[in-house]
Amino acid sequence: MSWQVAFNEPEIEIAKKSFRKSEISLTLDELRNNPNWLSTMALHYEKSHQGLRHWLYLAGLQSVSSSLPPIAYSGAPIRSCFHLLLKGNPGGGKGFIMDRISTICPNVHSLGKCTSDGLLGAIDRKGLWVPGKAYFARNGVLVIRELFQSLRSGEHYESISMDLNELCEYPHEVSKTVISSKVANTGEMELLYDGVTFPSPNEFRYNSKCSVIAGVPEMTLRDLLLRVSEGFLSRFIELPIGYSRVEAKSALNAFWDNVLLPEVNTLLDPESLFTRCFFILHASALGGLYRTGFNIPPIRGFNIPIDLRTVLRKETLRALDDAWGKIEQAVKEGKLFGEQEEPEVPPPILFRECGDVLRIAVADAASRRFSGTENPPGMITVDKRAIETALLYLSVIVETRVKALLESRRIAKFRVSTRPSIMSAAFEVVRSRGPQGIGEEELENTLINVYGVSKRRAKKEIENLKISNSVVVKEGKLVGSTFFSNEKSYPWA
Repeated sequence: MSWQVAFNEPEIEIAKKSFRKSEISLTLDELRNNPNWLSTMALHYEKSHQGLRHWLYLAGLQSVSSSLPPIAYSGAPIRSCFHLLLKGNPGGGKGFIMDRISTICPNVHSLGKCTSDGLLGAIDRKGLWVPGKAYFARNGVLVIRELFQSLRSGEHYESISMDLNELCEYPHEVSKTVISSKVANTGEMELLYDGVTFPSPNEFRYNSKCSVIAGVPEMTLRDLLLRVSEGFLSRFIELPIGYSRVEAKSALNAFWDNVLLPEVNTLLDPESLFTRCFFILHASALGGLYRTGFNIPPIRGFNIPIDLRTVLRKETLRALDDAWGKIEQAVKEGKLFGEQEEPEVPPPILFRECGDVLRIAVADAASRRFSGTENPPGMITVDKRAIETALLYLSVIVETRVKALLESRRIAKFRVSTRPSIMSAAFEVVRSRGPQGIGEEELENTLINVYGVSKRRAKKEIENLKISNSVVVKEGKLVGSTFFSNEKSYPWA
């Protein structure tokens, strides 16, 4: 579990951080008397980083959601934790948001570059199981600073997508088979690492309910969808961090207003208060304060009054109609498939998007459990304020979903036309050689050594290229065909 309680008075340990009982009592009073503590936190940090208030508030709610139980749903529960994808220009604030979450929130574990072994775990040469960051982030937050290792042409991320798909969705069951390694002593590893099982010596499984916040380099939506699937992106709430000209000037002024200020007394530092609020709320949600003299029960579930459920239903249905309208308009204008075709476009169901709206509302209500939303004990009532907070983010959630859907359909149509993607490393190499062309063996070596593509993928790229209309074979070499070139772009055509 992500919380631990040590009964060695006068301190109580929560998520490897020690608190005195007096600190916990004062923090509970603050949470009871100030239901706006999360807004206070967001406003505090916006003083130095203009334009990030709404995203900081949402990131705070994400941390709250990581320790909540699943949301009841007929058939199977729905996950309560939600995931964020930070996307924007360098220096826009992605790193700042991740740094603040890592500093003030409990049980946060960071991963620099995302690899399968670093994320889920691996078996080393000695036959020992090495946990990944996801194992330690259970009931906490997993920060992935760089979701993609690089932006080289031709790279794909199927394995990372599959690993995160398992991690991000209920029941958050992680399962991995290692072909070349085996655990020497599975029984010993199961005793050493709570919750891990080994169905076979080279396979491990564990449950890791956590919230994921990931950063991606600045890239177009097309570049992103050429690397991961639309379904993968739908598991995240995308935060399009950007600035208008006025906002950029305001942010720059804020920088000069805050740089080189005198240090603040740590006892009066607002960040310390925010930290205590997050940690105490985290422990109370999981039951860590139940037998410590505070008798605070864990959060067991949620309920929504019928009138507020009706509001959510009405607003999400309206969002669905708006999404349909945008897609129909794109088809009419020929922006999706071209003027010659008007196929039916599968509608966005918005099921996951509705789930994200619900998750935000539940987390917002849970963040105020000590100021009136808990009734009866252990049950959180989603109130009007929580609904209003969730609906603030609805338009952003749906808009990014529709953009992803339209772009993925354009890419699908582009591929059906038998042209390789403009990001195809193999085609880029062939095109760069002009009319002289390049041999298959040399092309394969170039893909492996220069672009970092695996040998298997390199062969697959070349085979796909050969059956397309984009290259021709002349004297044993691959040459770009005129199907994909013109005189203005390529002088040799």
